[in-house]
Amino acid sequence: MTSSSPTEVSLASIALARYRLSKVLKPTPIVEAPELGRNVFLKLECWNKTRSFKIRGAFNALLTLKEDTYAPTPLEVVTASSGNHGQALACACYELGIRAKILIPETTPRKKIEGVERFHGEPVLFGKTFDEAEMESRRIERENGISCISPYNNPHVISGAGTIGLELLDQIPNLERVIVPVSGGGLISGIAVALKSVNPFLEVVGVCAESAPAMFNHYYGSNNPQIYETLAEALIGEVER
Repeated sequence: MTSSSPTEVSLASIALARYRLSKVLKPTPIVEAPELGRNVFLKLECWNKTRSFKIRGAFNALLTLKEDTYAPTPLEVVTASSGNHGQALACACYELGIRAKILIPETTPRKKIEGVERFHGEPVLFGKTFDEAEMESRRIERENGISCISPYNNPHVISGAGTIGLELLDQIPNLERVIVPVSGGGLISGIAVALKSVNPFLEVVGVCAESAPAMFNHYYGSNNPQIYETLAEALIGEVER
């Protein structure tokens, strides 16, 4: 079957994602944060299922897959994740009746592996780093014909994340600046497309953790080292090219 879903991230693809997600997720609230300054708000993605924004992209990618695929046997997907994306994909797969294989670096804390299991995903330990696990997930996709749902490099995942931008426009009149955490870049890509498609003058600022400077290095041509010995090990990884 030929796909009718957008393969590029646009305001239209994000609006379509918002329609899909309205059936399975609720918009997350904002709270004012006066300790950070006047007219500063926090978007509480921790109120989502699995407690992170990742559930947006996971559900949108899977719902798109179900729309576009005739499957004589239950669908199966694969991904690489040592953090929130793996748990989100496992949760969304379970609710939609899809099998989820989550490739996890061998160094991942047991608590995160248990999180994938709690949402009925199949964790598979592979490699010492996220990059090694991600390469294996792509190999499985190529050789076994199983769709790989990247945590950040997938237009439907990015469009799902972009729904945050549309919600912010609804929730905060006269929005001027949005600060977005950056690791692989999927979140800020979706939010930036949503916001700047509506208001090109709105400022979007990305912030990388010092331990995970890959996107900063790529953007500015610098060579800051990645720090693998960190509590936030799920952020570490090179930019996929």
